[in-house]
Amino acid sequence: MKIQIPNKPKLIINLLLEQGYEAGLVGGCLRNLILGIDVKDYDIATSATTSQMKKIFNQFIIITIGEKFGTLIIIVDGESIEVTTFRKESNYSDNRRPDNVEFINNLEKDLKRRDFTINALYYNNKVGLIDLFNSVSDLDRKIIRAVGEPLKRFEEDSLRILRGIRFAAKLKFTIESQTKLAIKKSYKLLSNIKTERIAIELIEILNCSNIKNIIEEYLPIFQHIISGLGKVDSIKFDSMPTLKLKLAVFFSALNNPSLAYDKMMELKLTVSSKIRKNDLRDIALIIKYSLKDTSNIILLYKELKWNKKLLEEIYIFTGQVELLKDIPSTSIKEMDIKGTDILKLGFKDEIIQQILDDCFYNLLLGNVSNNKVAYCDLITEKHS
Repeated sequence: MKIQIPNKPKLIINLLLEQGYEAGLVGGCLRNLILGIDVKDYDIATSATTSQMKKIFNQFIIITIGEKFGTLIIIVDGESIEVTTFRKESNYSDNRRPDNVEFINNLEKDLKRRDFTINALYYNNKVGLIDLFNSVSDLDRKIIRAVGEPLKRFEEDSLRILRGIRFAAKLKFTIESQTKLAIKKSYKLLSNIKTERIAIELIEILNCSNIKNIIEEYLPIFQHIISGLGKVDSIKFDSMPTLKLKLAVFFSALNNPSLAYDKMMELKLTVSSKIRKNDLRDIALIIKYSLKDTSNIILLYKELKWNKKLLEEIYIFTGQVELLKDIPSTSIKEMDIKGTDILKLGFKDEIIQQILDDCFYNLLLGNVSNNKVAYCDLITEKHS
């Protein structure tokens, strides 16, 4: 199999090969090249140690933050290429990180330590594709299969449980039967994994499309991660157009908006760049209003402090898309009265926004025309 390696990682590989070391693409980048899908980052495995690499790449910017794990990041024309020495790992007492890492000059042992067969390939243009575990066959058959003994892989690093589910969700692959059995036997080990790492994987899983079957089959795992989670409406989940709304469906299975917000904060979902703290507040409000009568669009708009995007999201979430046509196009900023005008009428700063909101509410109801005199008359009548 001939694989086209992009120029920047190829340069790194060739420099290592020229110095007599082994070096090739590994992991997800190689998997994605074979599948013909986008590659975000390139990973290279090599027989060279970090000290040897530093000499070879002394003309490049080198980031050494992962050096104790045998990893250097080489910057090639602005692109970060991760290069790691072949290694062997042993004793995972915390179900996440190896207690011992031994740097070796042995490709086979390096590939044997990897999580899934589809990530355990090696390639350079000199030796071609090294496939020790029928990985290409698994890619062809769309199979997620653990390298070696599945239960042992998950006991070593329990985050692999969620990684396996993520690969299945993202690639639309099926998890092989023995690997699936091991996942279902060992998922409680996720209690030993840092919340931040679980949050990143969970967001990646939930951000995938068409994962109704994933949610249904692995619901006990999600319920273990989020205590109190009930049955997720997987059909509704897949119909939601954004991650924010998918999260609203997912966490609405707690049947409590306040608890949903607390659980999202506990999970530290904001460690993912795809979700912000304001989004979590919105999600809790979406869940809250899904349990209420939202037929009065103007009143709801006012309660949401004129947040049109959130208003739209609530109606999409509740399946009332037909009401979106009734959302006012007028903005509160378009009113012919400002806070300074209300101050001149003798009102204090702390109630200015309340009065502006009331004016806009009456404008939307058709109770007042959009001119300053009419607003002043309304304010004098209602607030004096």
